[in-house]
Amino acid sequence: MKAAKVGGGCLLAVASAFYLLAVFMFVDPLDDQTRVESLVPGLFFGSVVLVPGLALFWWGRAREAATRFEETLLGYVRSRDRFTTDQLAKDLGRPAAQVEEQIVLLGNRDDLDLVFHRPDRTWLHRGRVRVAHAVVTKCPSCGAGVRSQIIFAGEDIACPYCDSPLQEAAKTLPRGPRVGIPPARPEDLPDELK
Repeated sequence: MKAAKVGGGCLLAVASAFYLLAVFMFVDPLDDQTRVESLVPGLFFGSVVLVPGLALFWWGRAREAATRFEETLLGYVRSRDRFTTDQLAKDLGRPAAQVEEQIVLLGNRDDLDLVFHRPDRTWLHRGRVRVAHAVVTKCPSCGAGVRSQIIFAGEDIACPYCDSPLQEAAKTLPRGPRVGIPPARPEDLPDELK
């Protein structure tokens, strides 16, 4: 959003010119005006331009910072086979809640196939897991969304909302890695499956 930042900066420059004009008019007013009368138009027009200029400038800066953070996060996520939200938040210097929200948003993209392993609170790239697994997105009992929960063979995981087992839903899903995706390294697998 560099254009918004530049546009806001231009409006701030125009506002500064109006304020400078107001000062000159105050120092040397026209013959038929008092000092206060000559000051009012410059202050008014400067303020009219200043408010949207500041808003536009700050919005542009905030969007630029958010875009930079998203690109950094995306690079980090793509470069690792598995990671935890806390580890990612520590490495990026951001609050864990903000990082988790961004991971969920990134997980909705088509090119990232992220799944969450709740027992060890780890995010994994589904295509890089080479052991038998299933991904559950909805509880079969209560219908609550469980955000792409990965379940490995032999795990007993319950729905976080109704405590019914998610294994029933996992039985109906295809198991194992997808064709054409390289397998994960052994050190990237959960400890109980090594």
